[in-house]
Amino acid sequence: MKSNLAFRRAREDDLDRLIDIHASSYADPRSFDARAHNFTHNRFGTLDDLSVVERDGLIVAHAFLFAFQIGFGGECVQSAGIASVGVAPEARGGGVAGALLDHLHAEAHARGDAISVLFPFRQAFYARHGYAPVTATRRLVLSPHAVPRTWRTEAVRAATGDDRAAIIGAYDRALRRHTGWLGRDARAWEAMIVDERSRWLVVARADGSVAGYVVWSLVQAEAHAKTTMCVRELIADDEPTRRALFGAIGAQRDQVHDVEIDVAADDPIDLALVDADRTRFGTDSAEHVLGEILGGPMVRLVDAKRALVARGYA
Repeated sequence: MKSNLAFRRAREDDLDRLIDIHASSYADPRSFDARAHNFTHNRFGTLDDLSVVERDGLIVAHAFLFAFQIGFGGECVQSAGIASVGVAPEARGGGVAGALLDHLHAEAHARGDAISVLFPFRQAFYARHGYAPVTATRRLVLSPHAVPRTWRTEAVRAATGDDRAAIIGAYDRALRRHTGWLGRDARAWEAMIVDERSRWLVVARADGSVAGYVVWSLVQAEAHAKTTMCVRELIADDEPTRRALFGAIGAQRDQVHDVEIDVAADDPIDLALVDADRTRFGTDSAEHVLGEILGGPMVRLVDAKRALVARGYA
């Protein structure tokens, strides 16, 4: 069944079929136009990065293969990002998705990638194709009242357009201090910065440079309902800067009911908070629920030697 499959790059005239498969694979409320925009103006690439599978001349599957730089152990590693894997309903169960992954892995190897990374719809499927999960993260749900008031400083101010390069620089510094963070090109930054729902604050040093930033969006289920702050990113060069940014989050206590923020599994920030769940109630078996564990992406070695060399080993 896999022997009659053909692989090629997607074209503009494929969009109707691509959107049909995508809607059958990802049953969210996105419109036709939103799905088309995802294919043609994705924050990580375009149709040129999308591969399709044909069987007897008809497209039966699609997937993106993006080019990433990912931080690992202080180095930036050339990597492949696989996304939007979708198979037409009538073609499922016949090995099409596995054949598509094999094709993408071969492309990634040919262009010099060391690893591939993806966010799985089911871990077990991708585990059969050589992927393993990374360390989970924690999503804290905290009351802004839980942040110590002493963390609020006058060094925090609203970001301006003139801060763009400094914000990118702060992220690039953090990228090299952490493992698994994605490098961002101009397209990815533009998609993030132009989001009108986002609010950006920065911590300014005495010399005017930027030591860190936080960006968040506010969410309400309906007008006059409770407001949740969803922190998209908090980047800091040092601990005083990080505390100052958390202090700015805490200063929103009169307008924000609770705050959602993702932190590393070993981040001790919750130990510095007082009554983080003060606006919520627990149960008889779990009185204080501070958040939840989030499974992250899965990673596969495209080339073990390249991965070792990229980490600095001879």
